[in-house]
Amino acid sequence: MINLTFGYHLRRTIPLLAALIVLSMLRVRQGNAPAENSFEQALAMMGRFGRSDKEQEDEIAGYYEGLLDEARDRGTAGRGLLGNLAQGAGAPPGWELADHPEILSRDDSFLRYTLSPGAETVVKETPLTINRWGMRDRDYQQAKPPGTHRIAIVGSSIIAGLGVPGEATFEALWEARLNADPPCDGAPRYEIMNFAVPGYKITQYVDVACRRIPPFEPDVVVIGLSPIVASQDYSDHLANLVRAGADLRYDCLRQLAIAADLKRSDSMNRLIVKMTHRRNEVIRACIAEILSCTASYGATLVLMPIPVTFHQGSLNDEVARLVEELAPLELPVLNLLDAFHDSEHAKIRLRPFDNHPNEVGHRLLYEAIARRIDDHPEWKAILLGCPDGDRSPSTARSD
Repeated sequence: MINLTFGYHLRRTIPLLAALIVLSMLRVRQGNAPAENSFEQALAMMGRFGRSDKEQEDEIAGYYEGLLDEARDRGTAGRGLLGNLAQGAGAPPGWELADHPEILSRDDSFLRYTLSPGAETVVKETPLTINRWGMRDRDYQQAKPPGTHRIAIVGSSIIAGLGVPGEATFEALWEARLNADPPCDGAPRYEIMNFAVPGYKITQYVDVACRRIPPFEPDVVVIGLSPIVASQDYSDHLANLVRAGADLRYDCLRQLAIAADLKRSDSMNRLIVKMTHRRNEVIRACIAEILSCTASYGATLVLMPIPVTFHQGSLNDEVARLVEELAPLELPVLNLLDAFHDSEHAKIRLRPFDNHPNEVGHRLLYEAIARRIDDHPEWKAILLGCPDGDRSPSTARSD
């Protein structure tokens, strides 16, 4: 059986490899070929269809929001399986955030969309309220009250918690616990502010950390590293900015665009192909930029790897490898990748067609945070501002 299976796949693979070799030779002969040439399309397909349809569906269906221009600008033919699954995974009408334009604002040319301040609607059969600052969170004063320790969390859809009541998200549970059961003598009052926006990529995280967060005077900024950061589509946001001729706003992004030879005249496929092998370089540059920003306003930067609710091994390992790539920055790492380790996937996801964590999943994330802090008291100093304890980031690496 093994030999037969191998022979079957070998017979299917050899023609594909031969075709790619021919296409690559044509590409060399064509020089500056049109943006949508067949070779680039083949490369893009390899990048997006490397796993079987079943594996892709399990890993992606319902995860990527398919939000706004990032998916739509490429059109059905160009956006690959990710976009198609986002619209055809069995979700009922009105399930996705993109079905609710009243909750989204297009005013920021760099971020491309934000959550509309004060908006209210029902998404994923759950009430969704956006506070006056454009956060999926309760309302806060912008100026930090005296005696308050603020933690700002940056991320995408898992942290935003759509489909879970606001008071049941992991950050809300965590905030409630800290204030009800202070972690140390003389502990301040805690405010954990949720700056996550579904669909945001690492390049958008930079702007959230460097421009949106500083007026709120956080003591700690936590960057949620979910698989969307490490996904094949990590470069969509930057590619759309280049295509639109928008200001890249940050020197690190301008330098990356030059190094990758990103041009406004390039097709989306061509831009994504150019960025395919630069993922770690881009993420390192973005985290370094965030570190510079947080240091400028006196906040501690913490990385928080977050797991998925399906096929945990492959994608979680990818995030773990990414964290190791960032090790030279010597940042504290609050590792939650084992939060769902012993859980049945069906019990922690929103729906069979939506792989975001439900209330049970968010409670498991909160409990994983509580365990980390209980098991490693240095987190009380680094993360929670307790006066005693070792504040060295090296003592709070991922475990």
